[in-house]
Amino acid sequence: MNAYSQSNIMLALAAVFVTAPALTSVTQIYAQDQIDKERAEETLKLATEKATEFDFYLGNDRKQKLTLHPRSVLRWSNPVSTALYGEVFVWTAAGRPEIIASMHKFFQSTRRHMTGEFHSLARGPIFGLQNEQEFWVPQEAGVSLALLPEAPPVARAAPQRLLQMRTLARGFSAETSARDEPENREQLRLLPKPIYRYESTNPTLLDGAIFAFVQGTNPEVLLLLEARQVGNEHVWQHALARFNSVALRASYDGQQVWSVPQVAPPWENVRDPRKAYFVPLLDPGAEP
Repeated sequence: MNAYSQSNIMLALAAVFVTAPALTSVTQIYAQDQIDKERAEETLKLATEKATEFDFYLGNDRKQKLTLHPRSVLRWSNPVSTALYGEVFVWTAAGRPEIIASMHKFFQSTRRHMTGEFHSLARGPIFGLQNEQEFWVPQEAGVSLALLPEAPPVARAAPQRLLQMRTLARGFSAETSARDEPENREQLRLLPKPIYRYESTNPTLLDGAIFAFVQGTNPEVLLLLEARQVGNEHVWQHALARFNSVALRASYDGQQVWSVPQVAPPWENVRDPRKAYFVPLLDPGAEP
């Protein structure tokens, strides 16, 4: 074998050794992608089936039944809380979302249960059933709408209103605190598009949308923007809602406008069906 052939063989062997780790890494990434896809699909199936078990009504008289939006409005996962996947559903009245719920599943070896996270977006009581059994009966309003200061006049055309809402949403910021280290704060990311655009048939509610501040893609703070009639004109109003039991804060144009304290643990604090924020276990006997 001449020197030229030996050199070629050595170069070929070197290429194998150099590329082997890269090939292994690609294989691992592909395998994890497949696992993520399978877990997300399983969660979607389970959550969609679970959502149909609920019947919700505005007020306590059970006269105005809410409508379940037929599809999940957000599919999410959270790289911080590993092996956690979820889907978000809304129930509406005249096109306005009155209830939002995230149903998520853990795939850890010690935590494989499904949990619900419900928040009333109504401005009055809610009555809820699961499989025709009383489930959730918050008597307090879920949100309180407030005028958005220095907001522009509401546009006449729907596409322009959507642009306005996206611009207004970017004026907000939100942050979360770590559950075990409250002084450890993390800025949340605003999803650029609303997770739900209203389909309002109420003449006093021209338009609206729900925006989400997320960790990974997991929604932690919800922002509602609504174009409501006040007097003879429509004006922009807003509300914020928690989607986590940790301490949360939100600011608008650099000024804090909203904050809520950590409420769990103990987990009994968020298992109370009389509260507007409700975190029930959806698997019998599961532990949080």
